[in-house]
Amino acid sequence: MDEKLSKMDVAMFVTYFCNIAVVTLSVVTVPAMAIEHNLTPRATAAFCAGVASLAPLGGVVGKLVNGFVCQHLGGQRSSWIYLLALSALSLSMSFSRSLAPVGLCLIGFEFLSSIQWTSVCHVLDQNYRTKPQKMAKGIALLSLSSTIGALVAKTVGAGMLQATNWRTVSRLGSLVALLGASTMYLGGGKYQKPVALKKDNVLSVIGGQQKQSPFSSLTTIMKSPVFWMIGIGHSLGYLARGSDRLLGPFLQQAGGISGSMAAGLTTSVTMGFLIGLLQGNAFSKMESVKEKMTMIKKSYVVSVLSTMGLAVCGINGISRFVGGSSNIVAAAITVFSGIIASTVSFQFYQFPNLVSATVFPESSAVSLSLFDAVGFFVTASVLGVNKRLLANFGWFTAWAFMAVIFGIGGAVMTHSIEPVLVQSQKNQRRRR
Repeated sequence: MDEKLSKMDVAMFVTYFCNIAVVTLSVVTVPAMAIEHNLTPRATAAFCAGVASLAPLGGVVGKLVNGFVCQHLGGQRSSWIYLLALSALSLSMSFSRSLAPVGLCLIGFEFLSSIQWTSVCHVLDQNYRTKPQKMAKGIALLSLSSTIGALVAKTVGAGMLQATNWRTVSRLGSLVALLGASTMYLGGGKYQKPVALKKDNVLSVIGGQQKQSPFSSLTTIMKSPVFWMIGIGHSLGYLARGSDRLLGPFLQQAGGISGSMAAGLTTSVTMGFLIGLLQGNAFSKMESVKEKMTMIKKSYVVSVLSTMGLAVCGINGISRFVGGSSNIVAAAITVFSGIIASTVSFQFYQFPNLVSATVFPESSAVSLSLFDAVGFFVTASVLGVNKRLLANFGWFTAWAFMAVIFGIGGAVMTHSIEPVLVQSQKNQRRRR
């Protein structure tokens, strides 16, 4: 098999990289907006928590409707059109003179961004429908581009804030989105018009097989208890990613560091996801279900303990117990947040595909979108409650609540994924 990357693989990598980079830049720009308006550290934290809880709502709506948009327009066309809209939105936000529209802008970012995974997978599906190994490699590249895009956005954005203001960073995001749109337009391959009478030619990341109409699949999927349980567990990945918008103000307040340095340290979440991808490689190579379940259980236990570690860091005056050094607190926050991300990363990228192929083989595209929709909805709900806890009781209570959520989500996922792993193993043995 030719292991070289094709031009289309590179184009898909760049497109998704640009999409993630633009959305992630808000992690560093939102706290800077609050600082520009002279908000107190506590008010800044409340503001960031508030807009963080709103952003996933755009993802919920996007995952529910954008799959059908992509089916109608095709993956390539829907991708570059949405990236052009994302560029315009990022540019318009840079001219805002108040904090009022920030939440709506973040909702728009998530809505426009949510179509890209599906669109890029559709392009891969059209080109690699009869080449499942290349399809799998393409999905792995997308996961990698997502992580690298977030890491670069946080690092470059934080560095730019030291030399300029958040408006310039937001305008850079607009240019990055234009680059992504151009790459998809030029490198996405020849557009293939969808067949109107066959609504099964939709986005698939499982081997490129045709599936039944999304409309006829909804009832089957929504009635499945497994779908809801896996969806709840899947939300932990979105929760880990969404919480990085809280880390900036948390590091400033608890760690006593500058806003630009705090923004840079939020890369710990991205690095955690990258480490988790490496763990996912080890997970996929395990032969026995028992081994896999042991790894899953351990990862969720570590995530709960690490989140409780963040709660301890949020106790007022905690630095007095570590020699009066707030730098130690900031370092602990950085480490704990990275560990949390690493413990949910491989499940986040692998389990929806695994469950879709095993439990909903005729409706895998629809179930993938709906898993993400549930993840966004649960994340928005949890962060909404977390915002109120933070405003009324402080960081300790907010992170302790998150630890409870990670515990519940981990228990639900652990209980529901085992029979899926068993069935998947049986299916693999039949194919041999």
